[in-house]
Amino acid sequence: MAPTVKMIYFPFHGLGEPLRFLMAYTGIEWTEEIISLEEFPAKKPSYPFGKLPVLEMDGLTMHQSAAILRYLARKAGGLYGRDKVDALHCDVAYDTISDLRIMMLGYFYEPNKESSDEKRKTVLEELAPMYMRNLEKLVNENGGYFVNGQLTWVDIAFAPLIDYMSHMAGKDLVADKPALKAARDRVYALPSIAKYVETRVKYAY
Repeated sequence: MAPTVKMIYFPFHGLGEPLRFLMAYTGIEWTEEIISLEEFPAKKPSYPFGKLPVLEMDGLTMHQSAAILRYLARKAGGLYGRDKVDALHCDVAYDTISDLRIMMLGYFYEPNKESSDEKRKTVLEELAPMYMRNLEKLVNENGGYFVNGQLTWVDIAFAPLIDYMSHMAGKDLVADKPALKAARDRVYALPSIAKYVETRVKYAY
């Protein structure tokens, strides 16, 4: 039977890759509709709030990548911690990672080079080190995971997301963060994700 789940996204790993990792891990089969940057303006009005990625699943047309990740985690079960407190910590950890990603987007897609360079310097020299230091501390305190010594959707999403962020930074953000590097590498070593990565379409970022 053909997959009934479809993801619509650009020809990037970007924010689509955490969704792909989580679907691969939880055994969801899906198809993709890749929208080029050239055709996006004409198609944009047909997407919720004109945004991608979009996931069509369970009779729903979902948008907002973080909300979709949370839906997939709840649907799978066992990936949102053991209780409501763990679930809270999952949300806090992911939203914190997303805060840094959004800061990086501020310079990565800035068309004005002078402004981009200024923003990049602030983010990479002042903000990113603080975020990465505290995320490293968090993972160390939780037995190598983001929440309570257990694999959650945040760990799975973090692995491709930190690679995307490293691309924007122009360097491996976890090279000097052994706990975060181990957390990323552990996810890539999961059999279902390793299989997906081996056969996935390779994009620039």
